[in-house]
Amino acid sequence: MTNYQTLDDASLEDILDRPEDYLQGATSYFFYDLFAWKNDGQPVHSINLLRETHVKDLSDDEESPIQTHIAYSDGFGRVLQNKVKVDSGEVFLRDTDGELSRDTDGNLVEGQTDNRWLISGRTVYNNKAKPVKQYEPFYSSTAYYEPETELTEYGVTPILHYDPLLRVIQIDTPNGFFSKVEFTPWVEKHYDENDTVTDSEFYQTPDLDEDEQDALDKAAQHDDTPEEQVLDNQGRPFLVIQIQDDRGFLKTQHTLDIEGDELSSTDPRLYERSAETGRTITISSTSTI
Repeated sequence: MTNYQTLDDASLEDILDRPEDYLQGATSYFFYDLFAWKNDGQPVHSINLLRETHVKDLSDDEESPIQTHIAYSDGFGRVLQNKVKVDSGEVFLRDTDGELSRDTDGNLVEGQTDNRWLISGRTVYNNKAKPVKQYEPFYSSTAYYEPETELTEYGVTPILHYDPLLRVIQIDTPNGFFSKVEFTPWVEKHYDENDTVTDSEFYQTPDLDEDEQDALDKAAQHDDTPEEQVLDNQGRPFLVIQIQDDRGFLKTQHTLDIEGDELSSTDPRLYERSAETGRTITISSTSTI
């Protein structure tokens, strides 16, 4: 690395055009453009070039593939978009002016390209800076930031709900189901989509086809069977109770040390057997560093 030559006037375009010149003999290269908004109207971003094989491990005529990562950030330092250069394939196309290409019906046009990027979907935050929506990734043909809602809000997203203490209390899924958590001072109840199925929007949908209705009827057998976590005075779960379909219980007992590390755990199947014989059966675990 003593022979590394710093290049002046680095830019997004120049780094993407000749990544080998910026990497030289290094395995990783970072560039931060803190004035991108002022100079180019683009969000502040960083570029990371990453060589997959160290130079010293290459033969004389061998070249290492180079990964390219770009991260665009907002004014709070949160990631707006992550981009990763990937193999050629289908993307949402753009015209010569950089606008999204559309067909006669106004739909986005997809096509093949060698300049293909995988882009993270948009994350929507509430006024407490907590994520409430996370859209799906998509493929594009440009390394620049893409603000169009047709892309950033591509696909579907779950919706997260928080209580005043900023704990997630419900997650709505795109197809109309939801999971939730109920908090009390000493017990947490965790309901998955099966546990709340009869209260879901999808369950109330009329005229479902036979297979969908059959799946719902089977899922309804698990309704209202949450997992309960009993907490100690430090808020750590030491007893986990799983409610079964027949309203029976499976209990897992955890023994923790003062730092919260697990010392032993009672298997719920053995717990039930030991209750009949009057013996305590535990599975202990210790770890050393």
